[in-house]
Amino acid sequence: MPSKPVKIPHRSADSIAREIIAAGHFPVPLEPRSKRPSEEGWSKSHITIEEVSARFPATCNVGILTGITGLVDLDLDCDEAIALSDEYLPDTGWIWGRRGRPRSHWLYRLKGDMPSTMKLADPRNDEERGMLVELRTNGHQTIYPGSTHPSGEKVKWVTHQQPAEVEPHTLVRRAKHLAAACLIARSWDPGSRDEIAAALIGALDNYGWTEADIKAFLGPILSLVGDEESRDRLKKIERTPRARAAGGHIYGLPKLQEKLGTEVVNKLVEWLELYNRRSPSPSRLPLDLRSAFDIVNTPTKASWLLRPYLEEYAIAVLSGDYGTFKSFLALDWALHLATGKHWHNDPRGSK
Repeated sequence: MPSKPVKIPHRSADSIAREIIAAGHFPVPLEPRSKRPSEEGWSKSHITIEEVSARFPATCNVGILTGITGLVDLDLDCDEAIALSDEYLPDTGWIWGRRGRPRSHWLYRLKGDMPSTMKLADPRNDEERGMLVELRTNGHQTIYPGSTHPSGEKVKWVTHQQPAEVEPHTLVRRAKHLAAACLIARSWDPGSRDEIAAALIGALDNYGWTEADIKAFLGPILSLVGDEESRDRLKKIERTPRARAAGGHIYGLPKLQEKLGTEVVNKLVEWLELYNRRSPSPSRLPLDLRSAFDIVNTPTKASWLLRPYLEEYAIAVLSGDYGTFKSFLALDWALHLATGKHWHNDPRGSK
């Protein structure tokens, strides 16, 4: 169950700034009741404990600088992301928000190279209205608990322990999967949900996802959208690999594109990294191995398109000197085949 915001007595801006410095990070002075920095060059201004009193007036808000100390902020900008966050994101001890968005900021300390800031938005809206998840790294700051959000709500801790240490590629991958889940949940059409689910399952299976991975990804989405047939859809995950192995028809990205649109599917391909399609099942491409002796000595019954010149399912060569009407003859054959007529009423030309 999600934690409730931690109640912390009101503190002055300079005491909040000192807390940030004591934790090994850099505070940023913000304008009162705003997320906007109050100083120029704030991203390169690494304020020390001695400068706090002069730089943080009583009425200002306080931000925390991301990137330079390994700290990053995963900003959840939509209701779907907040609702699904526990299912897709690594646990961390630094989570905060406000009453309207109580778990909207998840902070981590990265153990490797710092990735670029990443903005994952719904392509059907402009960036501001369509933002789903944003990973803030170098050159950014985030409003810190104890400050007042522009809405008038206080920014409060939900979990105040230590930010978890994670590998950069793990956090980026989890953030993309969360954004993809948000996009699918927003696009869940009750009238097309069976085809959407089948197409999504088929696409993930086609690109090498395991049954367990598909269930872990799709299950929370089905719960969020309140799909009353979620149990049947999860069972379809188990049936899909068997159907694929048997050569059955499986929906995939083309059907998903038909139902969700090209813009949405392009984002899903990017965020879920659907690039390396698994090899077709052997049962769909039978390999008939025979020796040359068997091929030469095994009699076969010919099936003719144009007896005795063109055999069905075979390659024929029409050769001759220049100017001997090879092209005319080939065209004549093609027209007779297309119209179903005997070739020049020759019994040998019957099909």
